[in-house]
Amino acid sequence: MLVKKTASCVDMLEWFESRGQLVDFPLPGDLVFFKYPTNNRRTNHIGLVTNVNAVNDYTTIEGNTSLNSNDNGGAVMSRRRSKRNLVAFARPKYANKDQLNKLLAIANAEVGITEYPPSSNNVKYNTWFYGRQVMGAKYPWCCTFISYIFWELDGGSIPKDPTLKMGSKGPDVARLQETLKKKGYTLKIDGDFGPSTQAAVKNFQRVNKLTDDGIVGPKTWEKLK
Repeated sequence: MLVKKTASCVDMLEWFESRGQLVDFPLPGDLVFFKYPTNNRRTNHIGLVTNVNAVNDYTTIEGNTSLNSNDNGGAVMSRRRSKRNLVAFARPKYANKDQLNKLLAIANAEVGITEYPPSSNNVKYNTWFYGRQVMGAKYPWCCTFISYIFWELDGGSIPKDPTLKMGSKGPDVARLQETLKKKGYTLKIDGDFGPSTQAAVKNFQRVNKLTDDGIVGPKTWEKLK
């Protein structure tokens, strides 16, 4: 896994930090995290370094940017950046130079895509990320753009949520249980789809006007997300 699949710049930064993959000086293919004053989070924007022009002078490719709004501008653009507003650099562990060059080519091919104004329903990266159609600027997408280009690097293959039912076991069941617990259901997160998990699933399905068969298929996963 080269990056964490996430829509949160903070999560992405902390993921790299926990693995000791932050670096002081960037190379092409590194990720760069920014902090703009409109947001009090640790970081609220991310880009891919494509060239190091000089000390503190970088060319990047970024999602959801523009010349008027750095962190919510609605387009994929190549930008010129300095150390201003810079938080950190992170270095994915590319297998080789060919893989790095392929990633840069994928990112360059996305430059020019626009997903704005807010009324637009043509939101490529968030529709991919959330698995459903979403609306423009309501969903900041600089980090889902980064997740997307790395997913494309991996061949565009992402595991589908499996169908789970009574008797299923494993990490996907634990993920289901954790999701249900966050929604208010009292469950032991043990990775074992037993009677209590089935009862919670059936209740969730009834509340969300789904067939309450206790089987977690695509429609139930969609509602859970």
